Amino acid sequence: MAVYRGLEGRFPCRAFVTVSRPFDIKRVLRDILQQVIATGSSSMVDPDLVSQLVGKVRENLQGKRYLIVIDDLWETSA
Repeated sequence: MAVYRGLEGRFPCRAFVTVSRPFDIKRVLRDILQQVIATGSSSMVDPDLVSQLVGKVRENLQGKRYLIVIDDLWETSA
C-alpha cells in the first residue's frame, strides 16, 4: 500500500482492490470501476454482466495513464 500511495501523483487514474475468497470477478470489476470512473460520469451498466463491467472499465481507462493494484494476500506467515 505504501508503494501505491507513493505513486498516486503519477497516475491520475488508479485503483487499489483487495481480492477476497472465494474470488468474485464481478466484485473486483465493480470495485475497480468505482475507483476509476470519472466523477459525474453515468455508469449505466448491469452490475451482474461481466462483459458490461469489463467494457465500462475499458472505456474509463482508454487513453489514460493508470495504475491498478490487485491485492490477493489472504494470510501471512512469519
